[in-house]
Amino acid sequence: MLAEHHDRIAAAIFEPVVQAGGMHFHHPEYVRQAKALCEKYDCALNNCGINRNVMPTPRTIG
Repeated sequence: MLAEHHDRIAAAIFEPVVQAGGMHFHHPEYVRQAKALCEKYDCALNNCGINRNVMPTPRTIG
């Protein structure tokens, strides 16, 4: 989708999944690949977990 519509997409937004078992983050490789695509197509990458006092680590943001 990003390859086809990158001229109309401003950002990719990541949210941790919150369930009864706690907070679950995206797999680090998924985030690395998303980051690479965002860099390729000049799209911002936003980890909204920061807004919930959940700081991303170098492992989660690649």
